[in-house]
Amino acid sequence: MLTSEGVDFSNIRDASKFLLELRDDSIYQLDGNDRARYFWYGIAAFIGVTEILNFSWRLHLRSRKHSQPAGEANLSGIFGQATGAATNLARRATYLQMTPTSSAFWFKIPPLGVAYLIVAYILFILLLQFMDDHGVTDPTWWTLVGVRAGWLAVAQIPLIVLLVGKHSLIGLLTGVSYERLNVFHRWVARGMLLLATLHTAFYIRVFTHFPSILSLEWKTDDAFRSGVVTYAILVWMSFSTLAPLRHSSWEFFVIQHIITYVGYLAAVAVHIPGSASYSLVYVFVALALYGVERLVYFVRFAFTNSGSSKVILTPLEGDVTKMFITNRRIKTWTPGSHVMIGIPRFGLVQSHPATIMSIPTSHNGDMVLLLRAYKGFTRRMYEDSCRSTRTADDESQQERQHSRYTKKYVALLNGPYGASNADFASFKTVILIAAATGVTFMISVLLDLGHRAAILAENGGTPFPLHKVTFVWLIRKSAWAEWAWDELHKGICDLEKAGIMVELQVFVTKPESEDANLSNTLVLAPREAIQEANEKDDRPKAYHNMSGFCFYSGRPTWKDLLRNALSEAEGESAVAVCGPLSVSVEVRKEVVSLSSDFTRPIYMHVESFS
Repeated sequence: MLTSEGVDFSNIRDASKFLLELRDDSIYQLDGNDRARYFWYGIAAFIGVTEILNFSWRLHLRSRKHSQPAGEANLSGIFGQATGAATNLARRATYLQMTPTSSAFWFKIPPLGVAYLIVAYILFILLLQFMDDHGVTDPTWWTLVGVRAGWLAVAQIPLIVLLVGKHSLIGLLTGVSYERLNVFHRWVARGMLLLATLHTAFYIRVFTHFPSILSLEWKTDDAFRSGVVTYAILVWMSFSTLAPLRHSSWEFFVIQHIITYVGYLAAVAVHIPGSASYSLVYVFVALALYGVERLVYFVRFAFTNSGSSKVILTPLEGDVTKMFITNRRIKTWTPGSHVMIGIPRFGLVQSHPATIMSIPTSHNGDMVLLLRAYKGFTRRMYEDSCRSTRTADDESQQERQHSRYTKKYVALLNGPYGASNADFASFKTVILIAAATGVTFMISVLLDLGHRAAILAENGGTPFPLHKVTFVWLIRKSAWAEWAWDELHKGICDLEKAGIMVELQVFVTKPESEDANLSNTLVLAPREAIQEANEKDDRPKAYHNMSGFCFYSGRPTWKDLLRNALSEAEGESAVAVCGPLSVSVEVRKEVVSLSSDFTRPIYMHVESFS
């Protein structure tokens, strides 16, 4: 063990000799290397288990669609009941999200399932950091744990890259979409910051333990000085990813973040001392992974846009632009998929994510998107489409509503990128909940279910397990139903032709006195549901009732709505929600509450655009 006995720290030669001995961490580097390997053993094992669970789940859903009788979940027997109970318990423990919705722009707590994984990750790296000190005591104990922290911090670099790409290997194996993995990307980066902070603090503690050593270390050790620069870059990267800064100018954030990250890797390479040079393998692996992901991205981008994409814009009530995109290269996509769209006319480097509302067999193969105008790209696009739309004074109201803007723009597309939801055709009862433009996700699901059910019905095939679909849509004004009226009508008609019951509930949340033209837009709903809504005091009063069409005023009571829809459900049910954070948090709470009352499990998927 290193001791300072007999060292004259006022003598520069003695102090320098002691400092060289103090810096000798070659033995500890072996321990740090082992910790980094253990970290990746744990990550690989977790990904492997998740892949197996995902494959088993998808296989189970697929087999359920072909079971006899159709869709009956095998919950009989001890094993079936135990499986159902365990599934229900796991979902109750993970679905809930307790976060302040009023301040979500500044601070947002992820759902409990994600929070558990984050906590487990932090505990895992801390366990690797402090478990088993091999009997090393002060002062060299600080060197041991400092080296460990440095190795573990460097080991995070490839994982950070794997969690951020749109063509992530982790996403491919686990079935989790890239935007959901991005949450873990940020938390692993914060874990790396924690480890880098420990690495810095422990080494400073080593040098401050002895008189005058810290100043001598700063003057004579390039690794120490480069470490300060490396840590400063990492702190800035973490600070700049905070939600307010990230959302204030997304394009600037992305550009500076990439540049800063490359600078950080270069600084790490300079900082690592010769005794730990073999840890550079993690930097090289990260660069290789990033290069491969970017290569796949650009090859796909070039292929997708090699046949020019044309987009037609239609302005709608509520500052919404409906987009009809023709692309010869994109032939198929899954329901709930989204694309990144850029229109050079409105911004050269800007692209915006948008869920594809259509399916490949609808709208003559065109992709249909809805984008709400806020600022920048979406605002410029909406205002230009308004100026170009034919709005002659002598045009009737109906003609204005159905007029189509025929000017075409060149569009650049990335994607499509699939969602990570289950196949809703595998459930007997499905509840689709949308708020505002979140309807795009639900419409794509509705159209897909209707199309496949209609094909099966025409060919006399085995019907889906699907028995009933409840579609709930929250909009501020009744005129907003125009956004997706044609698609709603098509999807519902196809499902009804296949013998699947459909209930559509549209809630207009703006006060009735401020919405005088309710009768101008019709929303489909079963007549029985309308009569029931009018008869019950605890349901919103119908605005309008004409030949099976209606609106409801106010907001729904989620507990009553979900209980009514699920109380008579057989087999496993599914609830999907897409909308602002406030809506998804409320629905999560009620689904968790109801799952404790029902013996059969409830699957839930949340697609968020907050």
